[in-house]
Amino acid sequence: MSEKPNILLILPDQWRHNWLGYAGAHWCQTPNLDLLASSGTIFTNCTTNSPLCAPSRCSFATGLDPHLCGVLNNSQNLNPSSQTFYQQLRDHGWWTGFVGKLDLAKGIGNGGVGPDGKMPSLYTWGFCDPVDSGGSMVCVTDDNRPYFHHLNHHDKLDMFNEDRRSRNKFPWTSSAMRNPQARDLPHDWISQHANDSLLEEEFHTDGFVGMESEEWLKRACSRRDPFFLQVNFHGPHDPYDPPALWAETFRDADVPPAIPPSEQPIACQTSHFASDHAPSIKQARRQYTAVTSMIDHRIGRLLDILKSHGKLENTLIIFASDHGDLLGDFGLFTKGVPYDGCLRVPMMMTGPGIPAGETSHAIIELADLYPTILEMTGIPAPPHLTSTSFVPVIKKEETNIRNEALAMQDYFVCLRSDNWKYILYVDGTEEFYDLASDPEERKNMISSISGTAQYQQVKTRLRKRIGTTWAGAKPDWWDQM
Repeated sequence: MSEKPNILLILPDQWRHNWLGYAGAHWCQTPNLDLLASSGTIFTNCTTNSPLCAPSRCSFATGLDPHLCGVLNNSQNLNPSSQTFYQQLRDHGWWTGFVGKLDLAKGIGNGGVGPDGKMPSLYTWGFCDPVDSGGSMVCVTDDNRPYFHHLNHHDKLDMFNEDRRSRNKFPWTSSAMRNPQARDLPHDWISQHANDSLLEEEFHTDGFVGMESEEWLKRACSRRDPFFLQVNFHGPHDPYDPPALWAETFRDADVPPAIPPSEQPIACQTSHFASDHAPSIKQARRQYTAVTSMIDHRIGRLLDILKSHGKLENTLIIFASDHGDLLGDFGLFTKGVPYDGCLRVPMMMTGPGIPAGETSHAIIELADLYPTILEMTGIPAPPHLTSTSFVPVIKKEETNIRNEALAMQDYFVCLRSDNWKYILYVDGTEEFYDLASDPEERKNMISSISGTAQYQQVKTRLRKRIGTTWAGAKPDWWDQM
């Protein structure tokens, strides 16, 4: 690879690993991603380091496990002095930027939001040209971010905020996940959050991120230095609110049913949003599907820009997500729990140095992208990383880079292999699933395995992977180790 490659990282929020045409989801329409997958390598066994936005994205940015980068929930910010792979790329000649929701910090405590709508820490973390649209779950206020100005300029701001207020009658946001009031939601509550958007595509958050990404690429393609662009679509993160034109296409889509609630108590059901209302679940799944299709359409427009500027052949394109969405599995919605619906994420790469038409089942973690991207661009990886490059898997020099994947939040830690999954909660509750015989995680086998040699081996492997240090406050589950 003589010429430095451009890098286009497409990182939508909350996209399930199996909700793609190329993954066998016949109910989806993702032709652009399917085409990219056929020209590259699919990684079927990628897990997030945390099934929650901020911990996942901070772990990925730093190449460190969440307890070492100091972010274990959505209320914590990444330290502005943290080392990121964005800095590595910038310092080695790449023009770096992102569009959308980066979510390494919420603004508070990190220098705030500047007069240009950008946090000073964005430049410290390594971005040359950031376009931070902020989040999209709540009302947009005058924070100087570009999405606010876009809506305000077109007289759409009041409409957007009224839409968000109408969806927020119940404490459904992730910040209320362990709010006791959230346990008393009506059984069909999710239908309220799966209505069509009041806005047309060009004013929808994902339409806006797509348009801004197109303009960013046009600017970058006129430069002589290679570029790195991370496109952070807000969707298909809840609320499941596609514009009406996209929703109509999937109004009767043949989406699969959710995994029914387990007969055994699920530890995290007391801290998440349950809904066993089948029609509402189907509605949410159809709306979620519509958003994925709209995002795929916007991705196609980005590819057209690369083609028209002669940049496609020398651009490494990566598609992944920070975590998935339960979408009604076990009667649960959204994220923040260690079940595969939100723990596993899509991962696909195409471009220079990537074999075409290949599928790998290697166990990898989202944060492994950090050293992998550096190795593919010829940049040495820092020695302190806990992530591992999977370039040897891409080159078929190895079939695997690890035996298990680690994931955590402030209230649980999880170790997952090909054949089993172990979960430890802050109160000492444990779960163990035999994934070989029970891939849908319907039966907790902890009572059968507790005290056995296999149980002791799993706990030993978990302790070894975790280590004995952490950043920031000690995780609440630490003393249960």
